Amino acid sequence: MAPINPVDSLKNVIADCKPEEQPQLYLDLVKEIRNSSNNMDSMIYYLEKALVSSSVVKDDRCKVEALRLLASQSVRKQEYDKAEEYFSEGISLATANQDTVGMADFYYTRSRYHFSNADHEGFVSNILEAIDLYDALGDWNKKGMALISLGIQYARINEIELALEKLNEAEELKSYFTEEVQLYLALNLGKNTRRLAVLEEDDELLTEAIDILEKGKKEAENVSIKYLMGEFYLALLDSYSLLEPPIYSYDLAKKAIKLGEETDDNYLVYQGYLGQAHMFYYEDRYEEAIQLRVPMEAAVNKLDNPVYFRSFNNINYEVSKALKRNGEALYFLEQFKMLNDSILDVERTSQFNEIVEKYENEKKQKEILALSDEKERLTIQNELSVSQVKVRNLWLGLLTLIGLSGIGLVYVVQRQKRSEAENRSLQVEQQLLRAQMNPHFIFNSLNGIKRFYVEGRTEDANDFLADFSKLLRTILDRSDKTEVTVEGEVEFLQLYLELEKRRLNDKLDYEIDFDPDSFDYDDIIPSFIIQPLVENAIWHGIQKKEGHGRIKINVLKKDHEIVIEVMDNGVGLNGFRKTNGLHKSKGLKLIRERLGSKGSLQLNDRSFSDEEYNGALATLTIQLD
Repeated sequence: MAPINPVDSLKNVIADCKPEEQPQLYLDLVKEIRNSSNNMDSMIYYLEKALVSSSVVKDDRCKVEALRLLASQSVRKQEYDKAEEYFSEGISLATANQDTVGMADFYYTRSRYHFSNADHEGFVSNILEAIDLYDALGDWNKKGMALISLGIQYARINEIELALEKLNEAEELKSYFTEEVQLYLALNLGKNTRRLAVLEEDDELLTEAIDILEKGKKEAENVSIKYLMGEFYLALLDSYSLLEPPIYSYDLAKKAIKLGEETDDNYLVYQGYLGQAHMFYYEDRYEEAIQLRVPMEAAVNKLDNPVYFRSFNNINYEVSKALKRNGEALYFLEQFKMLNDSILDVERTSQFNEIVEKYENEKKQKEILALSDEKERLTIQNELSVSQVKVRNLWLGLLTLIGLSGIGLVYVVQRQKRSEAENRSLQVEQQLLRAQMNPHFIFNSLNGIKRFYVEGRTEDANDFLADFSKLLRTILDRSDKTEVTVEGEVEFLQLYLELEKRRLNDKLDYEIDFDPDSFDYDDIIPSFIIQPLVENAIWHGIQKKEGHGRIKINVLKKDHEIVIEVMDNGVGLNGFRKTNGLHKSKGLKLIRERLGSKGSLQLNDRSFSDEEYNGALATLTIQLD
């Protein structure tokens, strides 16, 4: 006769127990479910039973714990309003009963709520309260858990050394920890040691991280804590893939799939299949990788998350391309591009943080960078138009930037060689694309978004992100257009300047003098012709000078000409030359080349003037056809 498992055993006990015993037994049952299957719906069902029964018998201690765990599960389900209700009721009850343990536990759980919402300030405030209370209570096990969580948060904002400092502080209390907390500590020590190894390009440190994770995996398997087993499997799959040459463990991936199916964890199942697909691809076993497409798609459809759809399309694109199945390769590449668009347009904080989170980026870095080698490897070029290739490669570069907050921007333009004159035109166009997307602006914008989140300014971060995505879409939409309407160019400038103003904490004012009624609908100018002048005014004029910056742009129509003036209150041309010598701007040279005989660009120094805009003046004249 097979032994009864702990979950069924507790259910039998609850059926025959006294009413006053039910609340604690329901909580014990939830703990067993977590260790065995981690099934969220089952845990919530029995937590609600614990809440009702504790209210009936007036067991406030169990009621506080039930409210805390329900709040935690609500956060896990992203039901934040419901979580806040549980938090408020639980903290009030714990405070009224002077339940220090309950208060400490609630501060700890509430910190996880702020963690999920990318609220760094709220997280740190609550976790430090919890650490102080656990310290006063002498509960070193829970203090250790709180220190581990603090380490994870520091890792999340890329403060890896600080994260390891907190994790090592927790390790000093290791002898007081339960097996579960010891394993949780090992997991995060391993993962953050790996992150530090990647940052410092230290192979020995990476090997050390793998050793920590391997030992933790074996111990988790020995004590059969399934949710931690899954975490170790995925952490090791990631870590081995970072070796040179990379190692893709079929056995680890198989274990992840099996455990995911047992615990109904679709994320584990999908990551397991993805790991196997990468192994087959790396070993040139493309047909076997194709065999995984159906089960992998079934798992990713259940996750319903664009980040995972992105990786699904990426690996299938690579496999199809290797097999020279050009139609399939094109389909998966187009899906990949569209998913990038949806990810960059994401409005919610939690979704944005999921994209930029380091854990995901470490796993995707090599895949994305490999796509930048498009022009040598892609065999389906003749099926794609020049504009499609240009947009596709630009999106791939932007994905790398968003994911790593500063790794760089890749621009690739491909065309078949024709005449010498066409080649020169292509070079100018490619240089223009790079000038449109100055990496400094991208990097600083991303850092600005990150700073808003870290400072707890979630609304500012969301607004900036929305406008930043709109700016990128505008650039992509126009990347194959050589001319635009004057009004369209002015609208782009307003968006760009508004972003720069917010990035500089409102230390920049701007004014655009433009009357759309003075222009005809067919008055067109070269696309992105004004933005480099404005960018020069900010970077080389205003930011070189202390105090508030001002920019004014006049856009006028005179007879058969359009005259554009960009003036600022920066250091002026003489001030710029003092700090930069004889440096010549490639952006200005490019503007003159694009204008050719149809216009002119003049620069004048106004630093001697007493006027408000006493920096530099750039005058752009464009002849109308």
